Amino acid sequence: MFRPLATEKDVVEGIDNQIELLRMASSTPHGYLTLIEIIRAAEEALRNDKEVAGQTLKRNLTKVELTAKLRGKGIMATGSLKALKKLCDQNGMPTSEYIPKIQQGWVGKQKGLLQILWERGWVDISRLGKYTIDGSKDGFGIKQLDTSLKFLMANCVDFEEEESLLQSMGTKMGVIIDRTPKCHCELAGEGIEYSWGCAKNEYRRKPLSSKRKKETWRQTVRECLSREVLTTERIRKFSRPAREYIVAYHLLSAAGSSFDVTTAEPSSGDIPVKVEKLLKEFKTHRSAFDFAKGFITSVMK
Repeated sequence: MFRPLATEKDVVEGIDNQIELLRMASSTPHGYLTLIEIIRAAEEALRNDKEVAGQTLKRNLTKVELTAKLRGKGIMATGSLKALKKLCDQNGMPTSEYIPKIQQGWVGKQKGLLQILWERGWVDISRLGKYTIDGSKDGFGIKQLDTSLKFLMANCVDFEEEESLLQSMGTKMGVIIDRTPKCHCELAGEGIEYSWGCAKNEYRRKPLSSKRKKETWRQTVRECLSREVLTTERIRKFSRPAREYIVAYHLLSAAGSSFDVTTAEPSSGDIPVKVEKLLKEFKTHRSAFDFAKGFITSVMK
């Protein structure tokens, strides 16, 4: 398969040297190479990883490797990386090595967004430099969505609706696996993140003496996850805000960006005003103990 994103430099580097090109040309019936033949030869040369003749890279040895080398010479060494290097210098031992430079091939490597979109006909080769993850801007500073790789990929229905490996295995077993959105743990299950935050809060209250040794630490963790801490009453209290968040997110999704959480009708359900803030500010992994610490603590009293 020809990589459409290969540049002229890639084609040249794909063939070892000009002598190789001349040898290949002499083996053809017409005595010269066409552009297609050169591209195919370069593609074949770029398939797999290979060493670049006459080029090496310097690599510093790691702490583990330096320790092993010193111990191989009968020197028992411990300490920081700097101390180990100094000890190696004193004993005339190298602290680095030279390894062959490897030219990366494309076989076995993951395809990028640009490659996949080109194969589907979404990429204009004449504007190849304009495509970025979020899209480039024109002279007026307006983002051009037709150059955004994320936007273009979102228009591919099979990617949008693709099942995960877990979901596909569940389908084969005759069950439905439904997941909550990423980075929105307040929606998970029956308030499971609140229960997890409760267990962590209980763990932090334990004295350090119960966490020092392996066995006592395991026992402490079991106690924090036991039904004595995560009682039925607490779990039901944790389930309520999770359901409120589910209702709020559902209304936001159904009504679109014009929906105002703060002016929702009472009949719409109990909608936390905090949802709008969550949608804008929380974009990374977090736990319920981070944003609902007060609520969890009040339940544990």
